[in-house]
Amino acid sequence: MDIFGQKIKESAELLNTLPLAFVKFRIEYNALHEPQDLTFLEVNDLLVNIAAKPKDLLIGKQLTEVSPELKSFISETLKKNKIKLSGGSIY
Repeated sequence: MDIFGQKIKESAELLNTLPLAFVKFRIEYNALHEPQDLTFLEVNDLLVNIAAKPKDLLIGKQLTEVSPELKSFISETLKKNKIKLSGGSIY
């Protein structure tokens, strides 16, 4: 295994030792470049336990696909925080 592959493996192992849930999302945008959803990229074991869904049913899926009841909440939250998501200043 190359050094890059080893570091990725070590990072994944570290995430699973954290005493808190971890998730890494990608922000999905619509045609108007407005944030509309989040896609699961990484999760640790504690988040899998909390979600009560296998990791392979989370990774690559959109949050609203996994939890449709969150659709309006996610939509409103992403729209309200658009400036934060773009890396702009809120001050």
